[in-house]
Amino acid sequence: MEFKVIFKELLEEHNITARKLCEILDIDHSSIYLYMQGSYPNITNTVKLANYFNCSLNFMFGIDELPNVYTFFSTYDETVFFERYIKLLKLNKISHYKVSKELKFGNSTFQKWKSGSLPKIETLIKLSNFFGYSIDYFIGRSNS
Repeated sequence: MEFKVIFKELLEEHNITARKLCEILDIDHSSIYLYMQGSYPNITNTVKLANYFNCSLNFMFGIDELPNVYTFFSTYDETVFFERYIKLLKLNKISHYKVSKELKFGNSTFQKWKSGSLPKIETLIKLSNFFGYSIDYFIGRSNS
């Protein structure tokens, strides 16, 4: 299921308007309306939304069918992404080059991630599907 559909359903289930959610989470109202049209939020807003709706990021992006498959923390730690990515490369005996070829990353992604940049949500979704680990795990919101 698409993010925008899940997001709209979450709004309905929690009986909250997009405008009210903006106020509560301190997210720009134009951003919320873009999410309703299919744009992906940045990591910070994604975590705010998942915390509000008490669900995993995998659920929000249609990877998992149940909202609380993982135990997750209310914050994320962008410093763990690269460490966990490298750990999964070693565990799967695969190179970044192979992952980047299969998932169609640009050449500079490895260096950006090594420098502490987090991937965009779209990339995290691909990595989650590729490795079979949750998006929450990749960003330090979960240890599983």
